[in-house]
Amino acid sequence: MPFLYWKIILYSKQEKLDYFDLGGYDTNAKEGDKIYNINKFKKRFNGTITEQPIYSTNWKYPFLRELIKRQKFLKKLYQK
Repeated sequence: MPFLYWKIILYSKQEKLDYFDLGGYDTNAKEGDKIYNINKFKKRFNGTITEQPIYSTNWKYPFLRELIKRQKFLKKLYQK
């Protein structure tokens, strides 16, 4: 899998694209979690981690995101 991503990154550079997004990154991931291993995989490419704002016209979405961020037990329920 890393080889495939590396080839995609090289192709992106060849096409003169400004960035390549590997997707989400959880700064609160703990060792042993699945997301922790995904973060570790992404770190191998030595990219920069940037925060991207999430826009939504529905008031429930940002409210729930903030709740999940603050309440770890809700986050665990949400991931199941």
